[in-house]
Amino acid sequence: MAPRVHETDWQKFDGFTPTFTHPNLTGDELRFLLGAAYTRFYMRPSWLANYFGVESRRARRYLGLLDDRISERHAREEIALMSRAVAC
Repeated sequence: MAPRVHETDWQKFDGFTPTFTHPNLTGDELRFLLGAAYTRFYMRPSWLANYFGVESRRARRYLGLLDDRISERHAREEIALMSRAVAC
């Protein structure tokens, strides 16, 4: 990876700022995909329920259904926003 690293400012090695050149993706695409991954993980209703300690089986079943619907929505939004197929 060393030849692909283009950033010299250590402050930008924060886990969100692209610091290397990807062979197939632009910096904007990398930022979008990383942001989408964080959003898809942390904005799941079931993750929030775990965080707040919700233990009701009925609530967990309902939250699982919400997870599925939200996941489908995120997938549709990502497809709409990505202007081309991404080959990693």
